[in-house]
Amino acid sequence: MKNKDKYALVLAGGGAKGTYQIGAWKALNELGIEICAVTGASVGALNAALIAQKNYEQALDLWENISLDRVVKLPPELILDGKFHFRKFNFFHLREINKSILQYGGLDSTPLKNLINSYVNEESIRRSGIDFGLVTVNVNRLKPVEIFLNDIPQGQLGQYLLASSSFPTFKQAEIDGRKYTDGGVYDNIPYRMIKERGYKKIIIVDLAGPGFNRKPDIEGTETIYIKNTSDIGSVLNFNKGILKVLLTLGYLDTMKTFGKIDGIKYFYKSDKKIERDIITKLGKDPSLRKILPKGMRQYRDIAVPFFECAALILGIDQSIEYKMSELFGIIEKRYYEIINRSDYKDKKHLIRVLKNMKKNMKQNYGERDFLAYPPFEYLNGLGQIFTGSKLKTAEKTLKLFFPMLPAGLYFIDKVIKDSKQLYS
Repeated sequence: MKNKDKYALVLAGGGAKGTYQIGAWKALNELGIEICAVTGASVGALNAALIAQKNYEQALDLWENISLDRVVKLPPELILDGKFHFRKFNFFHLREINKSILQYGGLDSTPLKNLINSYVNEESIRRSGIDFGLVTVNVNRLKPVEIFLNDIPQGQLGQYLLASSSFPTFKQAEIDGRKYTDGGVYDNIPYRMIKERGYKKIIIVDLAGPGFNRKPDIEGTETIYIKNTSDIGSVLNFNKGILKVLLTLGYLDTMKTFGKIDGIKYFYKSDKKIERDIITKLGKDPSLRKILPKGMRQYRDIAVPFFECAALILGIDQSIEYKMSELFGIIEKRYYEIINRSDYKDKKHLIRVLKNMKKNMKQNYGERDFLAYPPFEYLNGLGQIFTGSKLKTAEKTLKLFFPMLPAGLYFIDKVIKDSKQLYS
């Protein structure tokens, strides 16, 4: 873009998933979008401060080096792979935590306070020219506090950031003798305060986090809504591998929202030749639309939603930017791996594969859609694309390939008996 577009930015709360917003910020920078104002709740408030500082590298450094013990004080025995981990042998440490919660009114968030003081420079934010605001809740008065930087007393920004980020299980932050808790308790997406500030061009970066998610009233504005395609991780899961994926997804989802990348659940540049070829080989079979999730059935051309749903069921990584031809090739390879497998008599293998397929379906479709849309139909469609014909008969195919197909549960009594443990 020759002239930078100026937008106000709203950052939702979501704990460890906040790294997604830093990926989104990277994309906005590459798109030439200038941030003139930013508000946030909870971790969104911390990210808003980092963005107002105009130092992407510093924000990236924070999220690359963050860990659960840098947010809240916990015995190291209760942390495994970046998240809270409880087992029988560390029960003693859990009792210590319960005692601390009862004594101090919550988990000790001194590490988070130190993190804020290390990475946030109040003077830099005040000089940046970016209109910065946050939301927290005054516990003593049971009232929300929506406040902008020019109303925060000099030297108290760090205290307000800690207040907004004080997750309900954390010890409540204190400012001038009053106690405060997480801003997400009142408004996890502080859109209203930025709209009432007079901004009309607004970008929201949601994290599907806990809290009270007020529906934005977008009337009279140009509002762009960015939300995670894949909901992975949790608010207190600081596993470095997951944080890295979330950073990438924030970048890719933002690029997709602004039309630089195509796809529904995946990321790629459309290839009309491949799409036409899929449509031609699938034909005009109306039953194929019925196997799609409800939100995809109305697509004008069935190629893209069918193509992506098949990829989801086959467990293909969603956090990568592909060429469409590359993704198509991976789907084809996975399809032939299933068709050519011959170890269907191995019951342990049966249970293992069914669990994986069930997990893929539930993560991407939900329980209801998992029961309604067995992968067999997708394999049948892929058969039309890659071999030119459907698999011969459902019954024969299921008997041969039932270890690979949850649909087998509906047709083969023996498999149902062997697999009861999956549906208990």
